[in-house]
Amino acid sequence: RCQAPLTMLESYARQHAVRLNTRLGDISQLTHDASWDAILIHNTLILMDRVARINALKEAAKRLDSNGIILCNVRYNSPTDHNDQSLPADECAKIAHKLETVFAAQPDVVQLIKPLIMPYVQAQHASLSMRPGKAQLSDEIRQAGLEIFAQYPETSVMPSIVSDKNSALNIQAELLLLRPTTPP
Repeated sequence: RCQAPLTMLESYARQHAVRLNTRLGDISQLTHDASWDAILIHNTLILMDRVARINALKEAAKRLDSNGIILCNVRYNSPTDHNDQSLPADECAKIAHKLETVFAAQPDVVQLIKPLIMPYVQAQHASLSMRPGKAQLSDEIRQAGLEIFAQYPETSVMPSIVSDKNSALNIQAELLLLRPTTPP
């Protein structure tokens, strides 16, 4: 699980004397009785199927305070052909080169990590065809009883297996601010 967004929020809260309680949890199994001012869903909806996404969004909406919002970081892509077999090989070579540069003084670390690169890149590449498009995700958000009241395109998409191939693969990343269409 990626804890980076929570870590950044906790750091910001400490620096600005903001009261902040966080919980790291499985978005598909929210069981906390508390209500929240904000729920952050960081890049996990794309890993779920349509029904699971809608259900997770509905459950998150139930956990919001009356003026609460859901901050949803998403990556989706436009339909395109993701069968370009050179992409995984190119990305593996790029990652291996970066590892060799960063860990030049620790070649044993590089040798431990190198065998893991190709399976990871292949799985990420295969997942591209499973990601919902923008229109589909917007429809699922509406089906969950939520509305997008603000959206911010991410201009600096976090590095990933397609870090320099985002435009070729039509990958878009946005931060969506969601709220229930009717107050709870």
